[in-house]
Amino acid sequence: MDALQNNDSAQQGVNFNLLFLGLLILLLGGPFIHQYGGWSNSLLLELIFGTASLLFLLSFAKDLRVFVLGLIPASLTVVFSILAVVFDKDVFRYSMQISAFAFCLFAIRYSALEVFLSGAVDLNKIIGSICIYLLLVVAWAIVYDFLELVTPGSFAGLSETTDLSRFDEFSYFSLVTITTLGYGDITPENSVAGITAGLQATAGVFYSAVLVASLVGDFMSSRAQK
Repeated sequence: MDALQNNDSAQQGVNFNLLFLGLLILLLGGPFIHQYGGWSNSLLLELIFGTASLLFLLSFAKDLRVFVLGLIPASLTVVFSILAVVFDKDVFRYSMQISAFAFCLFAIRYSALEVFLSGAVDLNKIIGSICIYLLLVVAWAIVYDFLELVTPGSFAGLSETTDLSRFDEFSYFSLVTITTLGYGDITPENSVAGITAGLQATAGVFYSAVLVASLVGDFMSSRAQK
């Protein structure tokens, strides 16, 4: 009980509007710039991720400990992505993916503490639940990107590109997988990629049906009682 109360106090004042804005920049910034600006994704990846990460961290700015903990993997991701562009070494690409995934897990953990384990449900927490859903999209996109990097050909239907990362394409694939749309234009080609996509689809259905529905129900119930 005391631990839960400590979590409540540590997570007070989380601004999920900033987190949501950061996610929009991360998911939409690269594709829009790449499509309409014609600039290389490899040169913009660290800038886009860095901007989004800063907004993530500002969401938790009232808790210095959380801010510093999140700053570590976010900074490492940007540094490793720059090193990967400059030196073109796989070890920096792997490190970039791992640190980016660690940052997503960090953001999901602290967002979930605020949304599901503290206080009454309000509009900010509804936005927070959407942020967690989009963070799951980003986390799985990073995993898919990592799988393709480690084992080229893990996915069919990818475009021919020499960019540092296929994050834009895998963000799209991650989004249609977690929503169970499954258009079929990008498909897993081995068992590891297949089971990873299947787990994401299962997690997406569970999250939408149970957690978000419960939050919205509590929110509507609290409004009706006022």
